[in-house]
Amino acid sequence: MHAPTRSPSPQSKRQALSRMHAALRRWIEWNLDYPRRQMMFLEPKPQAELQEMERAQRDLTAQWARRARRYLSYLTQDNSDLDADQLAEIADALSPGGVDNGADLYWNLLDAGVDIDPLIRAALIYRNWHGGKVGFQFLPDPARTDPEDYEFEADNLVQSLFEATDGKVGGILTGKDRDFYESLPARFTIYRGCSGISPELAGLGVCWTTDRRIAEWFAHRGSREPVLVTGSIRKVEIVLANASEKEVVCIPRHSRSLKCRKPVKMAWQSGW
Repeated sequence: MHAPTRSPSPQSKRQALSRMHAALRRWIEWNLDYPRRQMMFLEPKPQAELQEMERAQRDLTAQWARRARRYLSYLTQDNSDLDADQLAEIADALSPGGVDNGADLYWNLLDAGVDIDPLIRAALIYRNWHGGKVGFQFLPDPARTDPEDYEFEADNLVQSLFEATDGKVGGILTGKDRDFYESLPARFTIYRGCSGISPELAGLGVCWTTDRRIAEWFAHRGSREPVLVTGSIRKVEIVLANASEKEVVCIPRHSRSLKCRKPVKMAWQSGW
């Protein structure tokens, strides 16, 4: 039997809320400065045009912030009674700017010391991972990280996601991602494509695909030496799934290197 959980005191609730609002204010300040940061990489624009960009950014930022503010209370409450669609709505509201912002508010909340409900944290990671192709931003770059440190971070992340959903990843997946997950057999082969790292280090990663061609495309994406590894996983060990790239988040117990063939054109590439 679990020990009864103690309700937070009014003071701790106020402290948590203060930290949440501080994190949101930090995100607002960062997002308002986006046009000027963007101009560092573009041709100079007339002052009037820059001012119009800043005005539009202020309006958009205010709209996103208002929506996020309405959902802040979910960050620290028990959300175990919510279904996947409800969790997705909360995660979307608490991810202002979408996946293009790289979960900036999420990182601000962690930096501010907000103790995020594990289920909401899992939903936020799912929301900000499955829509982008910039890599798994919730782990360090394996090419620039000590292998033991990377393995520790990867293990902790997967374990925390597994515990957050009580091993029932279908409880946070929605739409095609959930359909993809439900279609998977009890055990299956997975592949992972990387570049510029050893096969041993590649095997410690958490993002795998059931399609060898997709893994080979990712292996050839960079300019460094392509690496392809494969393993076997049980469906119950998956903690996230993404239908668009037939991708699963997990850590297989064993992996081995394969010959990396030439990549084929993927559906998401222009001109397909």
